[in-house]
Amino acid sequence: SREVSLSTGYGGYTSNGKIIGDIRKQAIEYSSGLIDGRWSFAGRYSKMFSDGYRRDSWYDGWSYFLSLSRLDPNMVTTVNAYGGPMRMHLAYDGIDRQTMEDDRRSNPLTYPDETDNFNQPHYELHNTYHLTDNVTLSNTLYYIRGSGYYEQFKSDRDYADYNLVGQGVPETGDLVRRQWVLKDQIGFNPRMDIKHEAGEFYAGGALYLFDSEHWGEVLWAGGVASSQMLPGHKYYEYFGDKFSGSIYAGENYRLSERFTLSPSLQTKYIRQEFDQTKIGAFEGDNDYTLDWLFLSPRISVGYKLNPNISFSAMAAVSSRTPADYTIYDANDPHAAPSLDTKPERVYDFEIGSSYRNQITNAGVNLYWMEFRNEIVQYGGLNDRGEPITTNAKRSVHAGIEMIAGVKPVHGLSLNGDFSVTYNRFKDYKVTEILYDTDWNAVGTVIADYSDYATGGFPTYLGNLTADFQSGVFRVVGRSRIVGRQYVESSNQRDLSIDPYTIFSLNGSATIANPPGFGKLVISAQVENLFDKKYEASSWSDTYFFRDAPSVVYAYYIPAAERSFFLQLKLELE
Repeated sequence: SREVSLSTGYGGYTSNGKIIGDIRKQAIEYSSGLIDGRWSFAGRYSKMFSDGYRRDSWYDGWSYFLSLSRLDPNMVTTVNAYGGPMRMHLAYDGIDRQTMEDDRRSNPLTYPDETDNFNQPHYELHNTYHLTDNVTLSNTLYYIRGSGYYEQFKSDRDYADYNLVGQGVPETGDLVRRQWVLKDQIGFNPRMDIKHEAGEFYAGGALYLFDSEHWGEVLWAGGVASSQMLPGHKYYEYFGDKFSGSIYAGENYRLSERFTLSPSLQTKYIRQEFDQTKIGAFEGDNDYTLDWLFLSPRISVGYKLNPNISFSAMAAVSSRTPADYTIYDANDPHAAPSLDTKPERVYDFEIGSSYRNQITNAGVNLYWMEFRNEIVQYGGLNDRGEPITTNAKRSVHAGIEMIAGVKPVHGLSLNGDFSVTYNRFKDYKVTEILYDTDWNAVGTVIADYSDYATGGFPTYLGNLTADFQSGVFRVVGRSRIVGRQYVESSNQRDLSIDPYTIFSLNGSATIANPPGFGKLVISAQVENLFDKKYEASSWSDTYFFRDAPSVVYAYYIPAAERSFFLQLKLELE
């Protein structure tokens, strides 16, 4: 059936009990239902603005989604177009704890136009064709076009790094720059599913071509006349191309009424090419080509003891390539490609069991993940706020995960999950610069972090949800518990993020058939209900000295205090 919905909402963040910023959102949605038994159309438009919790952390954007479908006797074809142009003020930089104590909303990025401006529309064609009752062919063709820039203020910069040289040009100064990206990606994902007496076989692939152009411009530089710097002054430029192709096949096979066996295998090839234009300080021959080939097997076994109790076991191998900027920070004229950066590989082993009936459900899962060359945070951020990473030769992530749910009375459901984790470096050594007390580099030292906890992973995680519905009213309460997180590799407890628990509360009332309308839904939500002050994440820098202990500087991203959002949604049929 045809449906239209209109919604509008208002909310805000609070600090020390006072409202300090607005959140506004409006949306309209439409669904045509089935037209002439064959066609359907759906669309959505939404607009959102938020002042953000931290100072100068606003977001302003809108999004859209359009979908057209055609139904034929043995085939469904859908075309989607969606995207979300946005502009937001950057707030990636952390603050130390003293600054947080003085003003936890502090944002070191105070330049008014320190913004991320980006748009990335997606276009998709989906087709599902039932060749027979047992054979289905699915195909997806997509195209993504991304473009945008960061605008940033940088102080006390070496002008030669920005291609600013010549008579009367200062050696250093403050400047405003834009770092642009223009990228295209086209891909094709075919898949075939074949049902048979003992289960289902599937096979498919994924192909995509990706190309990007990156360049940097200087908009303004202190002490540099306009005649010495033309509009659109370019100081770096490079091009990146990537091809990825994979094929996979798998089987879900019923060995018996109780046993199932599910093996699968994927082969993936990635080729990455980099081409840098020689401009100003970027004079090196830094072009490179990288090739990766990965084989990823997986097998799982399931056993159903009875209709309520089941068991499972799984083993899998998978890989991940390092990020482009990890291989080469191409915006830094003093950097060089690190072609010895290794891809990450993980060997995952899991066993679990579950119980379910009409009132209760429960499950437990144990996992052990052996990493080789895990991509981990080395410490610090690069010039664009991205974490600097490196490889840990061997590390382990293991744990136990538990879930449970119960419906004690009509209209009430309680659900929870809890996990205890073990995250450790097993072989991780880093060569660090050694300084004297006057900050002069005097050599190197090897820091051995083997058997230390991996930073950024909580020691435990838990969630509890209570959902109650009676008539037109619904109330949902949630709590989240997060264990201690170390922020650097030497596990200094006084720098770690302390455990915390936060709560949220959602409520709604549905008014059916208000005069002249279809359905009105009034909802409200409160996040961080009890106004807990905690740290959401962090990063750190470690320095080593010849005749003094090492020093760690830790910086934190403060989590928002209490926030709220109220919404009215009108649904018409």
